[in-house]
Amino acid sequence: MCYTIRMDPAENKTTKTPGITGQCLKVIAVVSMIIDHIGYAIVIRLPAAADTGSLTSVVYTTLRMIGRFAFPIYCFLLIEGICHTRNTGRYAFRLFIFALASEIPFDLAFYGQVFYFDHQNVFFTLCIALLMLWAFKLIDDTEDGRLPRILLRVSVMVIPPAYVAWRIGYLLLERIKLSLNPVIVYPVCAIAAMIVITVFVTRTAGKYNERTALILCADLIVLSFAAFAADILMTDYKAAGIIAIALMYLYKNDNVSRIIYGTVALTVLSSPTEAFAFLDAIPASFYNGRRGKGTKYLFYVVYPLHLLILYLIARYLGLWKPTVL
Repeated sequence: MCYTIRMDPAENKTTKTPGITGQCLKVIAVVSMIIDHIGYAIVIRLPAAADTGSLTSVVYTTLRMIGRFAFPIYCFLLIEGICHTRNTGRYAFRLFIFALASEIPFDLAFYGQVFYFDHQNVFFTLCIALLMLWAFKLIDDTEDGRLPRILLRVSVMVIPPAYVAWRIGYLLLERIKLSLNPVIVYPVCAIAAMIVITVFVTRTAGKYNERTALILCADLIVLSFAAFAADILMTDYKAAGIIAIALMYLYKNDNVSRIIYGTVALTVLSSPTEAFAFLDAIPASFYNGRRGKGTKYLFYVVYPLHLLILYLIARYLGLWKPTVL
């Protein structure tokens, strides 16, 4: 258990705030991430890893399960960061710079190439998500008269359905290899999505005031653009990560719910193995809302550094071959 030292102004003395600080959560995420990447960069390349009944295969699976704890905690801390940062633009720029700096170590560690364009590191996902959350905050702070009512109502009937149609079409035609004509798939998906969103917006407008309905419309549009950007750039977790972060931001005032809803989104949209991250609700429930003592740039520095080290270890062990997703 970690404690945060703070001054008690009434008695002019230091007191301890029980619970887990943000720094402690960051350490949990970093350790989990390194364990996960050891499995994905080294253990999976061992000859026995292909045998599902071997000890190597069991070790690999165990390491990857432990690794599921990392991303939801990083998402949790990203939301904490945007809620408390004084300069969101600087925060986003920092994420982007480290995304660029981490890309070559990421590609080398996992794909054996200096440049591999089919999968980008998680910093890009977090950077896109941060820009999305920034837009959410700006929309929420916008005055009533500045919310374009007609434009938002029309756009929400077009942009989110268009993204949903594209995403489902991609899932059916490329991942599942289902032989369906796109001329049929896309219009059907778009119409279905439009009906669902229309019903949602209509009911929302009736249940809440017009401002709330317009904000929800704008948020859906922003979410669609962010998810599309993650898909096109092929960032880590793609749209699943973006949607999970959006849901977690919706429950930003409830630490446990934040983890639960984010993990549900990842499990449904990314992989069933993400369900192990439900255990993140335990440390999140002890989070005391304080940053805690420690290195501010721990994750920023460790991420590219440990990837480079894993790449060198794989080279030294003669395990130099591409990892297939």
